[in-house]
Amino acid sequence: MQTLSFYLKLIRIPNLLFIVLVQFCMQEAVISPILQQYGFEPLGLSTPFFLLVAATVLIAAGGYVQNDYFDIKIDM
Repeated sequence: MQTLSFYLKLIRIPNLLFIVLVQFCMQEAVISPILQQYGFEPLGLSTPFFLLVAATVLIAAGGYVQNDYFDIKIDM
């Protein structure tokens, strides 16, 4: 259990959840209305959208881990 909490702290779960929230809000409040205005049918919450969100979250989590690794001396 100790290692699980360490990893969750390492990848900064609140930040990742915020990324998911912002992407969802942008999809629903900005992208979909613009597509509808120009006559396109937005895909909504489809598989490509979820893959985009997953890729973004995984890249951000990897960046957080990499940042902690290379900045260990600075953070001390």
